[in-house]
Amino acid sequence: MIKLFRRIRAKLLTKGHLGRYLTYALGEIILVVIGILIALQINNWNEHQKQQQADLDFIQNLQGEIIQDTLALSRQNEWYHQLNANLRTTLALIDTAQTLTKEQYRFISRSLAEAEYLLPTAKDFDRNATLIAGGAIKRLDTELHYAYLRYLELYQYNYDLTMKQANSLVTIINTELYPHVALNFADTSRPAVSFELSELKNNRTITNALQKAIYYREATINLNTPLLQRASGLITAIESLVEAS
Repeated sequence: MIKLFRRIRAKLLTKGHLGRYLTYALGEIILVVIGILIALQINNWNEHQKQQQADLDFIQNLQGEIIQDTLALSRQNEWYHQLNANLRTTLALIDTAQTLTKEQYRFISRSLAEAEYLLPTAKDFDRNATLIAGGAIKRLDTELHYAYLRYLELYQYNYDLTMKQANSLVTIINTELYPHVALNFADTSRPAVSFELSELKNNRTITNALQKAIYYREATINLNTPLLQRASGLITAIESLVEAS
């Protein structure tokens, strides 16, 4: 093709057709420019496709992470429901029982040992910060981008509040329950918490401490509920976006 253009130029010059030569030269320049622009457009399209695929891969991985969040939050809720159910049974036994069977004693002992259990679900909030700030989600869907940011904000709020409640609950149990019982976490053949039923009965300080444990865990469950709803919405939105791409 280049040899052909050279022959045409040479032929025009030798015959003295300067005007035609200039017109031809201009046309050749335009063709070259158009070729460059087309090549750039193709390259930009290829780069865009690569970027879009990378972004899709990222949000699919993000979807998997959010699914893991929901599993962790759901397991936490189930665990806290069980701990609270055990404490409610414990409070009922303390209130009504005159004597305890061996099984009832061990049940109350275990419930008292677990009374302080309250922890937020762990999450690395900075794990995807660079890609998110770089627009990995926003390039695909602006609404999804801001929905995920709101999800992170709520998760962080829940985490911080639950941690404060956990620290408060530990203080309550240490100061209001443990002084009235004997702890034994070293010898697993014995109950973790030894107690006298008469010491627990009609002791408002102890029952209030156990009621607070129930309350704080219920508060965490209530915090997790809207967070799980947001997570479910994000999972569905990502699935729809990937299917449409």
